[in-house]
Amino acid sequence: MENIHLLTSKRLRPLLTFLLAVPVACSMAGCSLYFDHRYRGENFVLYSDHQPDFIARTGTEVEQIFSGYTRLFKTPGDEIGDTTIVLQGEPPDEAVVDLSYSPQLLGYYLPIFNLISVDTTAPWTREPETLRQILLHEVAHHFIITDYPEASDRCWLNEGLAGNLEMTLFDGENFEYPLINPPLLRIARRTISNLQYEFSLREFVDTSWTEFHQDGKKEIHYALAWSVINFLLIEHLDTSLPLGHRIKQLYHLSSERIGALEPEWRRHLDAFDLTKTLIELAYKGSPNLTSIWAIQQLGSNDGLDRPTVLTALESGFASPDNARRQSSYLSFLRTLGRSFRTSYPSVEESRLIQKGVSRVQEILEESAISDQFRETLMTEITHSVTDQWLWIPTLVDLLESTKSNLRAMAAHGLAQTHIKPTVLNPRFWRETSAKDRSGEVQEWKNWLNQHRPVFSSFTPAN
Repeated sequence: MENIHLLTSKRLRPLLTFLLAVPVACSMAGCSLYFDHRYRGENFVLYSDHQPDFIARTGTEVEQIFSGYTRLFKTPGDEIGDTTIVLQGEPPDEAVVDLSYSPQLLGYYLPIFNLISVDTTAPWTREPETLRQILLHEVAHHFIITDYPEASDRCWLNEGLAGNLEMTLFDGENFEYPLINPPLLRIARRTISNLQYEFSLREFVDTSWTEFHQDGKKEIHYALAWSVINFLLIEHLDTSLPLGHRIKQLYHLSSERIGALEPEWRRHLDAFDLTKTLIELAYKGSPNLTSIWAIQQLGSNDGLDRPTVLTALESGFASPDNARRQSSYLSFLRTLGRSFRTSYPSVEESRLIQKGVSRVQEILEESAISDQFRETLMTEITHSVTDQWLWIPTLVDLLESTKSNLRAMAAHGLAQTHIKPTVLNPRFWRETSAKDRSGEVQEWKNWLNQHRPVFSSFTPAN
């Protein structure tokens, strides 16, 4: 009987979860028979087999999401209901981690049962940023359909609005809505620029649920729906109005009216300059969550204009705001890590890169910079030592840093290049005297001098 119980609770859990979510079938307390932990929020219950600290962190974020969306949609408390949220997937210590696993459906919302299910089997779906985006998307569906039930039958509106809201930024009670979704923007632009792809906006907004989610086109439809909603919210509707007010205006736009806007929407999508938009969000106006997010996006998105990005990030090095300044340094390093993987830098890019690298090296030695931030920079550098000719001179110099942790991290980075044997023991670099370390340091200096022509040809003089 024990084996039968194990089979039932482990193999048939998704079905049982679905059945247990039906209010008539059982009370929600019954779900505790099949999940080890639960988190009770004001308007939801979260179930999972993951560790209690993971559930607590996730539950706290879901509470913040519900609070933010309640203010955005101005939904009365008695209409929000009690949502069941299930994080599917075995906990890491009980399951074989399959890094190749990629669920086709990360999450879904069932309005009739007020149920949200998220597949957290893949390790990357448990990363805080990824899980937060999935939850923002699915909880958005709940509020959209609660606010406007007809959205269940208008897929472009339901999915497009959720695609915009999944980019929501929040910190406690502070909520911001940049609405820009870079991956969906790339897909939408590529789709519309493809002359072989026949598309009518008028027909698209009347697409049925089955047509919208058909294999091979679902990803494209999600991206196009995001782009239409984004266009309406930031170009067509009055942006002086609060976002929540504009969302309610979306509900009353007819298919005919939206279809007539296709030429304007296409022009907006074709002219959308993501590089310029992110830079404006990053450095114009007062620092906020959106500005830091935009700086991070500059360092993590391919397809941007690299010289423009490098110039903007280097200007951010002088920002009077500490968060903007530090984020600019980190995004600069991440931009370098991507640059050398995608294409070889131009002469202008190489000049900008060398200028930025010199500034990074200077800041690593500045006494006013906190040890924590220095170590964060070094961690980013050692993660991108694939750009060996760029960072080796900096790392060699740091072997003589007055900061013991920086010496140890520099040695770690040099060891990752596999160019020559390196003393890797952190205690050697942190605790031994400069005299004892001098032999190893001199070996690297000699090696560097022998290879100076390579570095000189790689990084042109300022």
